[in-house]
Amino acid sequence: MTWIKTLLGCALALVAVLCLAGYALIESGEVIVLQTLDESDDPHRTRLWVLDYDGDPWIGKADSANAGWVARLHAEPRVDLLREGQNECRRAVFMGEGDLSSEVRDEMKRLFEEKYRTPMVGAKILGAVFGLVLGGDDEAPAPELIRLVPCDTPPLPQEELAE
Repeated sequence: MTWIKTLLGCALALVAVLCLAGYALIESGEVIVLQTLDESDDPHRTRLWVLDYDGDPWIGKADSANAGWVARLHAEPRVDLLREGQNECRRAVFMGEGDLSSEVRDEMKRLFEEKYRTPMVGAKILGAVFGLVLGGDDEAPAPELIRLVPCDTPPLPQEELAE
């Protein structure tokens, strides 16, 4: 019976070490803080990876887990972006499948993978650990791309179509 407890303790310790390593790797890349407001105007802070493209920061949502921040962006696109100690007012513009050419999407994907190669290893470690523990699947959908333009930018064509 003692060897079972020892084996179980070692397995739990291994899971804890893998989780800590995965989290440390994820946080090794640039992480911004996006502050959104809910329907009661209560602030919510979300830590996200970011890519600079065409003069603006871009973020993406690849899965439905923890998607409350995306719902809040749809309801109120004005957000506070905290990056490198600076706070900026930004407006979220959701880019649909037809808003960007496949070449632009491929280029953004390449730049993102280049920038976040090491943190993505951490995400895969955590995905593997929690996939084994929780029974997740490997299939990752194409990310929903969100451009963060300055609050005083005139509406983009994508925003006018959405109204």
